[in-house]
Amino acid sequence: MVAVIHASSSLRNILNYNEQKVKAGVALCLEAGLYPKEAAQLTFAQKLSRLEKLTELNQRTRVNSVHISLNFDPSENLEEAKLKAIAQEYLERIGFAGQPYLLYQHSDSGHPPFAYRNDEYQT
Repeated sequence: MVAVIHASSSLRNILNYNEQKVKAGVALCLEAGLYPKEAAQLTFAQKLSRLEKLTELNQRTRVNSVHISLNFDPSENLEEAKLKAIAQEYLERIGFAGQPYLLYQHSDSGHPPFAYRNDEYQT
């Protein structure tokens, strides 16, 4: 597994990137962690609103999100439940447990990746 991590100050850009992949049919939103609804029931606006409201709690935050892509060898054919478990464990290990996140599975590259974004609250 290879992890690629990008910090950003634009929640909208990260969300738009993933949602455009969903619209193009090359990605799925597998999970909306710590959201009041399941991922399939959320609109773009609802996904973004939840994250923006949390960001507003700390006005000093400059980097309010990270986009992490975990990329697996092509021989690994991981099921949805396994991807969710990996994402949750990864969040715990990097200290982001308890933060809202969106988990996406992408199928438009040479290796089976999944990507999720998570708020990062810095003081």
